Amino acid sequence: MLKVPAREIPIPSSVSAAAQQQLAADPVALPPYPALDDLAGWRALVAGIDGQILAGMASVAAFHEAGASVEELDVGTTIYAITPPGIDGGDERVYLDLHGGAMILRGGPLCRAAGVDTARQVGLRTWAVD
Repeated sequence: MLKVPAREIPIPSSVSAAAQQQLAADPVALPPYPALDDLAGWRALVAGIDGQILAGMASVAAFHEAGASVEELDVGTTIYAITPPGIDGGDERVYLDLHGGAMILRGGPLCRAAGVDTARQVGLRTWAVD
């Protein structure tokens, strides 16, 4: 077993000012989980965490949404069917995006935004399952 003593590592000066600011920021602390039977507490926790994530990726999501086609399919759950720009109409491939979140986080608008980002990255029609 290798034991490494605690130490402070300086923020590198070789990265941009924005990257230095991000590296210097305190890590996001998650609030404690509510009791298992506290439905209102769980809903508030999910809304708070999802809100923070969505706010952090709002500008990225708006950039990626530009030119993308997003259709909501209701098949018992919502699937965001996303077509990024430049996809040939004859290309029938679909990337299935099952986001993380342990079945409680990253739903709704956050699922849509992450799905649009994924569609841009993979360059394929993407179905983001909410």
